[in-house]
Amino acid sequence: MSTVKVDTLVASDGTSPVTLTKQSAAKVWARYDGTTATVNNSFNVSSLSDDADGDQTLTFTNAMTDTNFAFAGDSSRFHTGNDNIASSSTVNVFTANSSHTKSDSNRVSCTIQGDLA
Repeated sequence: MSTVKVDTLVASDGTSPVTLTKQSAAKVWARYDGTTATVNNSFNVSSLSDDADGDQTLTFTNAMTDTNFAFAGDSSRFHTGNDNIASSSTVNVFTANSSHTKSDSNRVSCTIQGDLA
């Protein structure tokens, strides 16, 4: 039995993300406060913009290959969705209250599954 210990794992070119083989992992995830547009914790997220009440855009550090990725989200509000995928490097996240009116949520979590470019 062997043990491999590393501090940082990168592709052989030294900068690209490591490609997973026969494995699946979230390519983007974030936990943020939609009322203040503050990212609490994230992976592969370069920024969060507050576009309007209940409407934020996450911008990815490393883009996906296309817009055919899977999105899942949850919030302290009634609805979380990504009805408007803007590009392979962003996703719009909408939160709404029980009346289906867009409104900010203080607790939003989301994850993206798919292939990185």
